[in-house]
Amino acid sequence: MLSLVPPSAAAQAPRPNIILVFTDDQRADTLWAMPNVQNALVDKGVSFSNAFVVNPVCCPSRVSTLTGGYSHSTGIYRNSPPYGGFRAFDDSSTIATWLKGAGYRTGYVGKYMNGYRATPYIPPGWDHWVAMEGGYYNYTLNTEGTLTSFGAAPEDYSTDVFAAEAISFVEDTPGPFFLMFSPFAPHSNAAPAPRHANAFSDLEPW
Repeated sequence: MLSLVPPSAAAQAPRPNIILVFTDDQRADTLWAMPNVQNALVDKGVSFSNAFVVNPVCCPSRVSTLTGGYSHSTGIYRNSPPYGGFRAFDDSSTIATWLKGAGYRTGYVGKYMNGYRATPYIPPGWDHWVAMEGGYYNYTLNTEGTLTSFGAAPEDYSTDVFAAEAISFVEDTPGPFFLMFSPFAPHSNAAPAPRHANAFSDLEPW
């Protein structure tokens, strides 16, 4: 027997908040070292066993995530021009513009795109924007169009800076919201926060 939800009830259903965590160059077999991620997300989530990445390179993968299109549709095949990088990407229609149009508050925190240098530019559709090209220390961050330089002090560690921004966005947004949280880690040359420098001192070299 097929049961249909009346349109009025469907329209009143609460829309979910969405947080997309996008790590950079992380292998799946490293999750053993991340018990919080394992317990809070992996064990309670869904594994897509029949998923494919047709162009497993940084910039094309980010563009595919933002647009739902493969390289032959987006024109982004590599990390740098002429067929890749920030300036080659048409970001006028992405998941940010679509969800914003549907009434979501959107936030991006982290690494954006290869070639996204220190610039006040904010792509369309993002209500909250905290982004850079990449790095653990000595980077410039675009926060709502304002550029701020960070150094090499422990409090400048980019993953911690991004985490604080992401938490603030979630706590300050009643919903519905979409947050894309994209730390630079564990992109090479990987650098841990000082407090984690000796966390795996007995680990054999990879």
